[in-house]
Amino acid sequence: MLEKLKKASFTAPLPVLAAALLIALSGRVLETAAKGGTEDLLLTYVVLELIIFVLPGVLYAKCKQKGYTAGLHLISFGFSQLPFILLMTLVMATGSILLGLCYSHFDLQFDSSAAFWRDALILSDGEIFGNEKEVLYLSLTLAVVPAFAEEFLFRGILLTEYSRYGAFPALLVTSLLFTVIHFDPLLAPVYFLSGMALGYTALATRSAFAAAVTHALFNLYSFFVAPLVSNFISLEGGTVAIYYVVIVLFLISMMLAFGEGERLFAGYSISGLSFPRRIKKRFAALPPALETLSPTLLLCILLFVLVALKVLPAP
Repeated sequence: MLEKLKKASFTAPLPVLAAALLIALSGRVLETAAKGGTEDLLLTYVVLELIIFVLPGVLYAKCKQKGYTAGLHLISFGFSQLPFILLMTLVMATGSILLGLCYSHFDLQFDSSAAFWRDALILSDGEIFGNEKEVLYLSLTLAVVPAFAEEFLFRGILLTEYSRYGAFPALLVTSLLFTVIHFDPLLAPVYFLSGMALGYTALATRSAFAAAVTHALFNLYSFFVAPLVSNFISLEGGTVAIYYVVIVLFLISMMLAFGEGERLFAGYSISGLSFPRRIKKRFAALPPALETLSPTLLLCILLFVLVALKVLPAP
């Protein structure tokens, strides 16, 4: 029984549960900080991001065996991998536009940048572009820091933990947990697909840092460019031509990104560095995807469902 509790499938969701609890407790902290002004709120926001996502990850790594952090791929990436990172950012950007068009078709309110603009307007009293220093400050606070904090946990630790069950199960489960922690049922498809793209970026580059840069670039796109794209589409009235253009751009970016990804994987194979490889068991009772199921993972999903059904308040 003790050995089962030590399995990665059981322990890996624990930092996510801890992060969910910290998110639930952070609301009042932000409310208190807001009374001190914009700078206090920004600083509190950054500190909370680090506490919510980095602290549980660090404590989790500390509980592991010596040398555990060496396998987390918390390393930089080469210049040759930069085109892949930019292409994956383009995939995420065009994918979010396409999902936005689909949502609007069903009269659902969707805006991938909504959270950023809401926070930014609150923090800057509506003057987001008051000066260059303010733009940089808000970008670091609302786009860059959250990206690196979240990627440390999800693509640094969790993706590594689940990779022992195979690459695809690892992508699925970490993307699911990435969706769960945002507690937004309406935007669940956006977060899940973003998690898949970021997970693939980490696997293809062998670097969680590369995934963090991709995440930050997409956040900056959501912060500065997405509202302009949304305005342009609304002015055009969401014509059929726009749907075709976005679909073509999305498919082209996907093809180019996966082509670059295959090039990177081929290079690892030649060097004997293929990653990840499932740990083979002599008597495997379950398929890899089912091996990832655990009471802790199901508890994470249950929390998300209860929030979606409004049984529990959204954190």
